[in-house]
Amino acid sequence: ETCIYSSFLNTYLERAMELLSDIVFNSTFPEKELEKEKDVVIDEINSYLDNPSDEIFDEFEKLLFPNHSIGRYILGSPSCIKKFNRNKIKTFIDRCYNTNEIVICSVGKIDFEKLKNIAEKYFSEIKNVKRKWLRNKFSNYKPFNKTIFKKTQQTHCIIGNIAYHNKDKRKTPLILLNNILGGPGMNSRLSMKIREKYGFCYNIESNYSPFSDTGIFSIYMGTENENIEKTIFLVNKELETLRNTKLGTLQLQRAKQQLIGQIAISYEQNLNEMLSMGKSFLVFNKVDTLDEINSNIEKITSAKLLEVSNHIFAPENLSILTYKSEK
Repeated sequence: ETCIYSSFLNTYLERAMELLSDIVFNSTFPEKELEKEKDVVIDEINSYLDNPSDEIFDEFEKLLFPNHSIGRYILGSPSCIKKFNRNKIKTFIDRCYNTNEIVICSVGKIDFEKLKNIAEKYFSEIKNVKRKWLRNKFSNYKPFNKTIFKKTQQTHCIIGNIAYHNKDKRKTPLILLNNILGGPGMNSRLSMKIREKYGFCYNIESNYSPFSDTGIFSIYMGTENENIEKTIFLVNKELETLRNTKLGTLQLQRAKQQLIGQIAISYEQNLNEMLSMGKSFLVFNKVDTLDEINSNIEKITSAKLLEVSNHIFAPENLSILTYKSEK
């Protein structure tokens, strides 16, 4: 998805909507300015490639989804960027920014009817085009174990697997499981065991990204060369525990309350709430309230978490990518 947004005082709602509409549909993209921007994007790509803790995620996705659009680098390549021209950008906008692709979302003290009327004023001429979903479903996952040597200070590693798409009923249990294992809380199992108890990693985390037809679960860690094997061993022990041991009633309730609290706090920021609602409507054609989200979390059982753990964390299905320091 792409998102174009503005933050403004309520009194400037119409002016903001007018400007957003003008930027999206009436930009001229002069070739001279495009050439400048190409250099900026290529510099961004080069800067990104200098950061192994970022680069390894893209490399992992490329290996996870070989020869598939999901595995392509979102930033593209310098050779691809150099081929861009005004006509290609205009064609992209005409294809993607239409009535069946766009969601207009606003958060703040704004009357809905007023927002609707202004949106109709500035967006009514958008082409009415039926969406065509052409992506082939990925179905050829083969676990891998690959090591790449790089001139880095640390060794970086990702362990992961393909996971559930965003309409799978097991998505919410996996979100909770991810939070327990390596989520943003300092009390996550990986943080408590590997960072706090053994001091092997400063940064260790797990992530779950659901897409329209598949998903990715991954565990990232950065550590010294001499600690990488011990760290991977400890990660696998935590995964084994989650596969074989049900959470107790108190553990489960605390995990649920932590996740519910994190979601509620994120909604305190208008931008987070707007992005969440906009994406939800784009994907599901509806927006769940916080109460509905909380209710779905409360329904999760220890048995369901055990089932998901044995599916996603099955040792034979896990892939590993390591950027090993050459020093």
